[in-house]
Amino acid sequence: MMGQANLIKWKEICGVEDAPHNGGVAVLIDGVQLAVFHFSATNEWFATQNRCPHWGEQVLSRGLIGDSNGEPKVACPMHKRTFSLRTGRDMDDEKRECLTTIPVKVHKGRVYVAAPPKELSHLEQEHRAKNIELINRTGSSRNIEPSAVASLG
Repeated sequence: MMGQANLIKWKEICGVEDAPHNGGVAVLIDGVQLAVFHFSATNEWFATQNRCPHWGEQVLSRGLIGDSNGEPKVACPMHKRTFSLRTGRDMDDEKRECLTTIPVKVHKGRVYVAAPPKELSHLEQEHRAKNIELINRTGSSRNIEPSAVASLG
């Protein structure tokens, strides 16, 4: 029986040296923005959706990373909520929406991420459609409140 790792479609994103140490980078894979993080002290790699589930902005790759009792986390630069990079859960309020996490591997100095799940691609398409609808309604993409985007759904 084949292992699950053999069923994953791996996408090469960059060389290890191209990713920031103790930081994140945004990548576009199959139409989905992902945030890939490198914890250089422990040489661990993590990937999540780049879109903040609360504000809807593609910003998580710019968030500060750290840990809480050994659990690696990222803080959203928009509102400072923290998410586990292992599980995606909201570490400030477990009842709130969490992140989708994506497998990462390093092989021969190259970083690979698993192709994002189709559900995440559909969510990204829906979010873009809502933003376009809101821009068409207001005539501007500036100062769009997250609640206005949420009201379209």
